[in-house]
Amino acid sequence: MRAGAMIKGMAWYAALCAVAIIAIFAQIDRHARFEPGSAVLVPAPMRGFAQQQLAVQAIAGGDGEAGIMLATELLRRRPLPAENITVFAQASTVAGDPEQAVRAIVLSAGRGWRDLVAQEITAEVALADGDYAVAADRIAALWA
Repeated sequence: MRAGAMIKGMAWYAALCAVAIIAIFAQIDRHARFEPGSAVLVPAPMRGFAQQQLAVQAIAGGDGEAGIMLATELLRRRPLPAENITVFAQASTVAGDPEQAVRAIVLSAGRGWRDLVAQEITAEVALADGDYAVAADRIAALWA
């Protein structure tokens, strides 16, 4: 009977350790949002914010193919934030696919008003096309 209680206790501590490890990596992932250098510490299956930072780093380094790969995985994991679609658009630009970049920016601008890059690009295009109502909406979104 004593051995059974000992095994249950060890299983309980093992479960607590597993939850603690998951929580630690989740916090490191969240920290990567503000400290991009910590993105490499997050295991691949747990990347959210870290995945975005890795994609941005690849884009900044001029590696379009890696940027596309990382941004595509980012969109698989977190498809809703408009900022992630903008990262994909930037990766497409670096990779030399402007048509795909334009489609992604249009989708991003329609999805999120808080995405500054998409709103700025959309405002500039609207101004160039003489569509002042759309440009005003996008500029208002930038100010808000």
